[in-house]
Amino acid sequence: MNFKSTISAINKHLKETFDLFGGQSEEYARALNQVRDNLPDEVLQQTQRQGLNYAYDMPSKPLQISSGKQAQNILSNFENDLQQIRTEQKETGSALMQAQKYINDLKSIGKQFSRKAIREQASGIYYFRNNVNDWYNDINNLVGLSEEEKSAIKADYSELNGADDYEYAVLRRKITEKYNKVKPLIEDEKDLKQVENAAAETIETGLNIDPLTLI
Repeated sequence: MNFKSTISAINKHLKETFDLFGGQSEEYARALNQVRDNLPDEVLQQTQRQGLNYAYDMPSKPLQISSGKQAQNILSNFENDLQQIRTEQKETGSALMQAQKYINDLKSIGKQFSRKAIREQASGIYYFRNNVNDWYNDINNLVGLSEEEKSAIKADYSELNGADDYEYAVLRRKITEKYNKVKPLIEDEKDLKQVENAAAETIETGLNIDPLTLI
């Protein structure tokens, strides 16, 4: 594979991964990191065509590396790094190969698989992985749950460690269902705490007022 073809293949993998799973997915995050881990950021800033800079963790376009003459001149010093990216991409597998786990999961619950359904599955797992600790703390600290209910939830969370992608998707649905059931209780407790904090601040402010300023 020649130099320009390598860049084209890298871009194709990034775009197909982004298009199928979305920017907020484990799959695209992996594809993006494969590039970032092998090429210096200053090189990427000079050679990227789009998708390198975005707000927070919400890329709106896939990363694409320029194959123009100026970019090729810069990247000619990083041919081995570009080949390493391609090697890692091949080991990861194409977007369609990575989608098979979602297709199997959707089939297991009797749902039709489509690009939209796969993306929803991928973004759901990405969101879950990034918020699972917060959810766990919310539930574990919930006054309205018994210790038995909390123990059952802890058991579900402990299964996540070492779970493969398919098992993770099944556990995610299970835990999300439990979380959604107690979410109103969590929100009520948070609202109550905000009211209590506001009342405490009002009392503290009142205690600190110099009575002479009120005359």
